[in-house]
Amino acid sequence: MTSAVQLAGRLLLVAGICVASIGAAGFHSPTHATDHPGQDRSTEKLAVPLFVLGLVLICAGGLAGRAAGRFTAFNTADHAGAKKRDLLAHLERVRNGVVELDDQRRALTGEALRTRIDRLLSGEFFDLVARREDLLALLGFTAYAGVWDGVATAERLLARAWSLATDGSVEEARAELPLARRHLERACTVMAHV
Repeated sequence: MTSAVQLAGRLLLVAGICVASIGAAGFHSPTHATDHPGQDRSTEKLAVPLFVLGLVLICAGGLAGRAAGRFTAFNTADHAGAKKRDLLAHLERVRNGVVELDDQRRALTGEALRTRIDRLLSGEFFDLVARREDLLALLGFTAYAGVWDGVATAERLLARAWSLATDGSVEEARAELPLARRHLERACTVMAHV
């Protein structure tokens, strides 16, 4: 719809300029008017109506373009809000996965811990990292840095926990989970307030 309104506005603007120019050409300068003694010395017969019609078309084209701009701005803001909510929900799913893992860390064996971390990093977390450019474009660099600091730190901590669990240092691996949880909670808080 917006492109149709923009196109109509542009066509009205161009038509208005053309019609107003034709109308303006009908106004005589006093020096040229004296060259033809039998003619009206001020304007051609249709000069004023054409000029006024051209101005009306220019105004209509400008108003249509302005209305299309408002519609586009409204849709862009609405789309950005929906995208932000979607990214926040994705970030919260990752956080919830880490919270669940942290809550169950004492009951998990080294192999189970490694498997759960691997599933989290290769699933929801991987998908979130793949959308980092969307997040940057949506938030701008400063806000993005505030959110992504927590996400990247949590990812490194989870990778470290996975590596420790793989090497058999299960207690050290478990100790990384509350830290990862805190960083993701901070990232969610920052994202919610941007």
